[in-house]
Amino acid sequence: MKNKSFESFLYSIGGVIFLLLILLAVNYLAGMARMRVDLTHGGVYTLSEGTKKVLAGLPSPIKVRYYASRSEQAMPVALKSYAKHVEDMLSEFKQYGKGKVIVEKFDPAPDSDAEDSAGLDGVEPQVLQSGERVYLGLAVSQLDRKATLSFLNPERETLLEYDVTRAITQVIKPEKPSVGLMSALPVFGSQGMPQLGQQPTPAWAFLDELRRDYSVRQLPLSAQHIDDDIKVLIVLHPRDVKDVAQYAIDQFVLRGGKLIAFLDPYAYFDQIRTPNNPMPMNGGQSNLDALLTNWGVTLEKQKVVADLRLMGRAGQQSTPTVLFLQGEETLDAKDLIMSQVGTLVMPFAGAFGGKPAAGLTQTVLARTSVQGELKDAMQATQPASQHIVAVGGTKVYPVAVKLSGKFKTAFPDGKPEVKADPNNPDEDPAADKSKDRPHLKESAKDNTVVLIADADMLADQASVQVMQDLSGQRVLVPKNGNIAMLQGFVDLFGGDENLIGLRSRVGQFRPLSVVMDMQARAQQSYIGEIQKLEQSLQQTQQRINELQKSKGEGQQFIVSPEQKAELEKFRKEQVDTRQRLKQLRKTLRVETDRLETRTKVLNIVAMPLLVALAGVALAWVKRRRVAAR
Repeated sequence: MKNKSFESFLYSIGGVIFLLLILLAVNYLAGMARMRVDLTHGGVYTLSEGTKKVLAGLPSPIKVRYYASRSEQAMPVALKSYAKHVEDMLSEFKQYGKGKVIVEKFDPAPDSDAEDSAGLDGVEPQVLQSGERVYLGLAVSQLDRKATLSFLNPERETLLEYDVTRAITQVIKPEKPSVGLMSALPVFGSQGMPQLGQQPTPAWAFLDELRRDYSVRQLPLSAQHIDDDIKVLIVLHPRDVKDVAQYAIDQFVLRGGKLIAFLDPYAYFDQIRTPNNPMPMNGGQSNLDALLTNWGVTLEKQKVVADLRLMGRAGQQSTPTVLFLQGEETLDAKDLIMSQVGTLVMPFAGAFGGKPAAGLTQTVLARTSVQGELKDAMQATQPASQHIVAVGGTKVYPVAVKLSGKFKTAFPDGKPEVKADPNNPDEDPAADKSKDRPHLKESAKDNTVVLIADADMLADQASVQVMQDLSGQRVLVPKNGNIAMLQGFVDLFGGDENLIGLRSRVGQFRPLSVVMDMQARAQQSYIGEIQKLEQSLQQTQQRINELQKSKGEGQQFIVSPEQKAELEKFRKEQVDTRQRLKQLRKTLRVETDRLETRTKVLNIVAMPLLVALAGVALAWVKRRRVAAR
C-alpha cells in the first residue's frame, strides 16, 4: 500500500516538483565539485607545478580583477570563447590559491562604474571595426602593488598561464634582479637616421620579455668591469670584443656570476657596415677565444652545421643549415631547461669541439642528429639540393653545451693593459672600477657557464611572429622555444625558477618525427641525381660558350653546317637536361608532400577509427551475451 502511495506521489504535480528540486540540487553540488580530465599532450589545460608552487607560497591574499565585456552584440564569437577560457583558468588559480586568490569579475559596459574601474587599473578597451569598444584584461594587486595585463590577446593563448603567474610574482616580488647584456647586435633597437633612409627599429622581442621580470643593463664590448649586483650575464654575439672585456667576463665567472653566451661563426642577422662598404653585409663571427681556449672549448670558424634530418625552412626553400631541434635525440632530456623547451630553431649554427679543461665537466645540451656535417659558411643559405649529407653517418655535433666545475682565469698575468681612448670613456683607465679589486685566479666554488653556438636564434625573424591586436598595437607570439630557453636559464640562475616550466609551454607545434625521417631519406635519394644533372647542365652551357668563342672576330654570326649541328645537339641536350631536372625536383616535392599527408591522415583518422571499431566490437559482444542469456 505504501509503495502505491509513493508511486502516486511521484506521478503527481508535487512529485514532479520534488524530483526537479533534487535534480537542481545534484547539478549545483556537481558544479561545485570541479572535475576535469586533461588528455592533451603536456597538460595544456592543467596548471603547471610552477604555478602551484607560486600560489602555495603566497605570503598574503592577492586580488585579481578580471574585466570582460559580456554584451552579445559587442564581443566577437572568437573573443567571447577565449574570455570563457580565461575565466576557467582563473577559477583554477582560485582553487589552488586556497583562499589567498580572490577573483572579481567585471563587465565594463559603457558609462558604468566597471568601465571606470578598468581605466584606473590600466585595462584598455579594444576598438572593433564596427566601432564597438570591448574589454578583455585583468589586474593583479596586493596592498599598494599592482600588475596589469591590459589586453589578453588570444594569439598568446599558450602563454596565458605564464602571463598571469608572472603578474602575480611581480606584485609579491616587486624588486627586479639585474641582468647584464653585452652584444654587437642592435638588440636594444635604434633611433635610425631618416636622412640616410634608416628607420627606427624596436628592441628585440627577447629583450622585451626579459625586461618584464628583470632590470636589463646594457654593457659595451669594451667593458672593464661587471658590477656585483649583476648575477647573470648574457653575451650575445661578441664580435670584436676587447681583451679587457674578456677579462671582465673572466673575473665575473670566477667570483660566481652566471654566464650565458651565444656565439656564432656566421651571424646572419649581424648587419656589418664598413667605411669602404656602406651597404650592410651579413655573417659576422663571434669572438670569445681567450676564454674558450682556457676552458678547452673550440668553435669552428666560418663553419656551420647542416643536417637533412633536422632541416627547416629559410624563406621559400628547405635549408639543412636551419635546424629544428626537438625530443631526446637532440635535446638533453635530463636538463631542467632543455627538457621543457619543446622545439628550438637554430639558423646557421656552429659546432663546439675540444676537451674541457681540468676541473671542468661538459654536458651537451643540444646536438645534431647522426646526419650532421660541417659546411663552409658561404654555403649556409643554399637549398637542400646543394648539400650532400652522408647516408647513415655517425657524426653528432654539439650546438649547445654546459660547463660546470671550478674555473681558472684565462689571464694569469692579470688585467690586460688598457689604452686611453678619448672617444670611448669605457676604455679610460681612470674610469676602471676594478683597479682596487684583487685579481682572482680560480673560482672559490663550482660554477656553471652555458654556451650556445648560435646568435641568430634570438632574432625576431627566427623566434617570434609579429602580429597586431584589435587596436593596431604590436603583439609578439613565440614560434618556438628559443626565447623560453633563454628565459629559463636566466630564471634558473638569477630569478624565480617556478616560471621555467610555464615559459616552456609556449610551443604547441611539434613536427612529425616520422615525416622528418621520410623527408630526409627522400632528399638523400634525389639530391645526388639532381646535382649530377645540374653539373651536366653547366658543362653543356660551357661547351656552347666555348664553341661560340672559337670563331674568329666577326665570325660569331656566321655558322657552318657542322657548327650548327653541334650547337643544335648541345642546346637539345641543355633543354632535355633542364626538363629532367625540373621533373626530378617536382617528383621530390610530390614525394615529400605525399609522405607528410599520409602520416597526418594516419595520425588524425586512425585513432578515432580504432575507437569507433572498439565501440562497435564491445557493443556486439554485449549483445551476444544478452542473447545468450
